Amino acid sequence: MKKTLFTLSLLGLAFSGYLGGVKLFSGTCAFNQSCPYFLGYPACFYGFFMYVIITLAATKLVFCKRGNPLTALPVLYWTSLVGMIFSGYFVAGELPDITTCTLGFVMYIVIFVMTIMIKKNASQSDSTPEISDEVTE
Repeated sequence: MKKTLFTLSLLGLAFSGYLGGVKLFSGTCAFNQSCPYFLGYPACFYGFFMYVIITLAATKLVFCKRGNPLTALPVLYWTSLVGMIFSGYFVAGELPDITTCTLGFVMYIVIFVMTIMIKKNASQSDSTPEISDEVTE
């Protein structure tokens, strides 16, 4: 599940990077859609930076050899929650159309749910007593 989360973070990073790159270099929005703005900048720019944070945390979760990789879970949890709220705001304004914000919103939800599931599995494995091969008398 951790590798799937990592893969989703890379897909989100690539998708938001594409959207941001098209807007930055051409001045138009990709896929001939409206381009919502937040504080004077395209929403996809914010999405890209949130996916950078998510990708870095997912990288730590999957590939960390030192320390506890589970320390990345709060970062994944809070960043995906902020991403859901942020993109959900724009999705609500664009309904019933399915836009690029909708795709980002769905990805944030999936990452959020997967983070909760990984945390739940980790806490269950921590509370499960280890079975020893030794026989006690």
